[in-house]
Amino acid sequence: MKRKKLTGVNLARKRAQKPSAGKLDHLVVADRADRRVLELIAQMGGDTRKTREVEFFLYLSSEEEAYKVGAELQKAGFDVQVDKGSRRDWLCFAVKKIAPTSKNLATLRRYFMSLVAPFQGQYDGWGTGVEDGTWKGKE
Repeated sequence: MKRKKLTGVNLARKRAQKPSAGKLDHLVVADRADRRVLELIAQMGGDTRKTREVEFFLYLSSEEEAYKVGAELQKAGFDVQVDKGSRRDWLCFAVKKIAPTSKNLATLRRYFMSLVAPFQGQYDGWGTGVEDGTWKGKE
């Protein structure tokens, strides 16, 4: 059986078909981080299948952009507050009562990323309390 020689073009195609084992997609990393935080909440006695207030942090470069994203979030049922961020950005702080399951958080992450993408904004994670409200988890 004759083997096909891999030229630079063929090698590039082969590499493009198979992701590098050393590189992880940022969404995969975020999913793993969410699952780890949910495990910690469970270890502390929290039930993530129960509806609770979950806080979400989105950053945009201008106040106008933050209010535009905030308006969309309000339409989707979030309580929203826009404030000057700690850097040269603006925080769009959104809160909604949900069950913080891996599936719900992944769905919301994609939604938030689609909202901030046109403005080159950033979704920066979430936080919630355990039953007594004394602990906050964040990506």
